[in-house]
Amino acid sequence: MSSENVELVERFLDRVNRDELDLALSDIDPDAVLDWSRSEAPDGGIHRGREAWSRWIHSRREGLSGARFDPEELIDLPPDRVVLVAYLRGVGRASGLEAEGLGASIIQVRDGLLTGITMFQSRAQALEAAGGFQ
Repeated sequence: MSSENVELVERFLDRVNRDELDLALSDIDPDAVLDWSRSEAPDGGIHRGREAWSRWIHSRREGLSGARFDPEELIDLPPDRVVLVAYLRGVGRASGLEAEGLGASIIQVRDGLLTGITMFQSRAQALEAAGGFQ
């Protein structure tokens, strides 16, 4: 297992959750791609570069007070991918209700930086896209 890739993903999520966005963004390649094109959210689509990632993270926080990404499972797929299954949790700013959603992502890693995240609606979809791993 390439624990360096898993540790990088864990560090990135921890920094985002602690609101250390500048440090979190330092773990991202300047040209990294966040592919949220499978989402039905208004900001679904493909986001390129650190600034776009920053805007996407901030948009999660705008809708959810205390928004955090809580990993449920990290699957190392050497040499350069990690499947992340995680909850997005928070309290709806408009409703005041607790909210959570479970999703999965394939995260690309190169030279100690995140180079891309492709988000999916489920673990099964992410694993299928990653080559049928179960």
